[in-house]
Amino acid sequence: MTDEYYYVRNWWKFQHYHNRRPPWIKLHRTIETDPAFQSLSEIDQYRLIKLWLCASDLDGRLPRRQGYVRATLGLGNLYQESSLLARLESSGLISKEDIRGCRRDLDSPSRDRGRDREENTIPPTPLSGGKAQKKPAPVFVLPDWIPVKEWEFFLEMRRRKRNLPTEHAKDLLVRKLSELKTAGNDPVAVLEQSTIKGWLGLFEIHENGNNGHQKSFDQLREERVLAGLHAAERQLEKQKLEKERESYDPSGVPRNIH
Repeated sequence: MTDEYYYVRNWWKFQHYHNRRPPWIKLHRTIETDPAFQSLSEIDQYRLIKLWLCASDLDGRLPRRQGYVRATLGLGNLYQESSLLARLESSGLISKEDIRGCRRDLDSPSRDRGRDREENTIPPTPLSGGKAQKKPAPVFVLPDWIPVKEWEFFLEMRRRKRNLPTEHAKDLLVRKLSELKTAGNDPVAVLEQSTIKGWLGLFEIHENGNNGHQKSFDQLREERVLAGLHAAERQLEKQKLEKERESYDPSGVPRNIH
């Protein structure tokens, strides 16, 4: 019994190495449509793949001695082993007859060496040091409830400050603006406030002595204009006083102006 084996179906068709212990085996996508494989339960499919790994040590063979499969798969008893082998054998995936397929494609030494190099190269995966394929970044789409003009003015201000938001940062700004809108803040006023004040973020509308009411963009702009006019008037008044002071000498006597 020690020299008797189960043979894996079409082993030489899908596995291109022999007379050695391979680091990995090929798992072809054809098993997704293979009626025999699909007829197995998920747990039996998993057990079969583990048996394929063990069979790679013996060129597509599994020892038929009692207890081998039980020990390999960690089955509870010999009955589970015998019933599993019976299901696999009835599906035609393993057999006591040699059903490993034709080995003619392995007769060429140069072809075999090429396949050996292929088999010894472990496929790159994130776990084995290979780089995972990057997913394309999601494209930002401005929600319909956000005013386009005020949003573009806000981004233009950020651009002039050399601090344009990334696509992810735009999503965060939209989330913040939604929270402010839910709290009762007008999105237009919020964007205008940050644009006027040069803020990189979005904040609750400030109440600046307007009887508890939020100031509109026109009110804020008018205040800025008035503040500029007052500053200009103060500057002119200062220049006028300095000119009058220059028209008198240190003793207070008016100077002759020619």
